[in-house]
Amino acid sequence: MPGAINSVKVQSIPMDDWHFTFILHASITAADVGKAVALDTTAEATVKLAGDNEAIFGRLETFEDRVVEGIKVGTVATKGIMRVPYTGSVVVGTVLVGSATAGSVKPAADAAAAGAQPQARIALDIDATNGVVHALFA
Repeated sequence: MPGAINSVKVQSIPMDDWHFTFILHASITAADVGKAVALDTTAEATVKLAGDNEAIFGRLETFEDRVVEGIKVGTVATKGIMRVPYTGSVVVGTVLVGSATAGSVKPAADAAAAGAQPQARIALDIDATNGVVHALFA
């Protein structure tokens, strides 16, 4: 049964001490809230949607377009149990990395890709009906 582990429903569990405000890449929109993000190494304090085989930095929790200031900002959760979209064949215990579908995650193809993760991003529960995985961001 999707979402159940030994009759315990896995839900997103935020850890408020691990929510941080970042500048968002110009391509991010309000529709991207809830997707996986990676650090944008081309700009300071900026995140972008996680791309293919990129280390996942966290999950975008909020979006704000500060038109007057010319920037977009958002809150990124970097630790907790988070619900994010996935592609490919994810199984429980899989180490996750960014997918070719921006903002989604996929299984790390090999040990090198899994090792690219600075922290563990591990699948706990797969909801194939809704196309999301609950993952531990530790």
